[in-house]
Amino acid sequence: MRVFKWLVAPLALAGAALPSHAVTYEVRTQGNYTTIVDAPAVCGAGSCSNFNASMRPGGRFHLVAPIPANFSGDIGAQVTGFSFSNGIDTFASTDGLSGIWSLFVATNSSGVITSFGLSIKRWQVPGLHGTGSHFDEVNISSNGGGVGTHNTHCLFVGPSPVTGVPDMCTNFVGGHANESRAFDTGPATAGIPVTMTPIPTLSEYGLILLASLLGMFSLSKLRRAAPRTSHGRV
Repeated sequence: MRVFKWLVAPLALAGAALPSHAVTYEVRTQGNYTTIVDAPAVCGAGSCSNFNASMRPGGRFHLVAPIPANFSGDIGAQVTGFSFSNGIDTFASTDGLSGIWSLFVATNSSGVITSFGLSIKRWQVPGLHGTGSHFDEVNISSNGGGVGTHNTHCLFVGPSPVTGVPDMCTNFVGGHANESRAFDTGPATAGIPVTMTPIPTLSEYGLILLASLLGMFSLSKLRRAAPRTSHGRV
């Protein structure tokens, strides 16, 4: 019994320390970019780069629980992590430069996503941002497909009015001379590019490990309790 208590205590504590459910939503457009606007051959400001027809926007975001049925609203503030790409740039919750501007979803009575709109921005360089700073962006919508922009010229900086994320470009010069853009006009059919994958948490792994250890412990006890056959000499 000492062995059993020694095994159960740390596993129980580890399981209680984390949420029992976590989900990842994967978001992809159904096709690659179809319309591309290049930056000038000579880059005047920021970091210029161009999209191509082999690229498409997409990525994943994480929540502690599935989006409920009959829901309609922005969940950007509830996202626990994300990683997206517009084809040129990577937007990650861990890079310190990216933030969710908005993440709107709507679900039906079965919890299936019927409408979706995502906008994530990323500063090109760290530090103090203001007028003249450059940023990149990825947008994916169930109605309009996907849009990627690179090296956009920012005018004003502040928090997102939707998610409250600080230090974001709130107004910018669209179609600036040094900006490159790409569009996938879709349609990204509602619900189809979005899939939900459960993520096992430590508590679930702990239960699996505990079951395995208990099985091995029981087998060991049975072997010890089995009668031994004596072999007498003739």
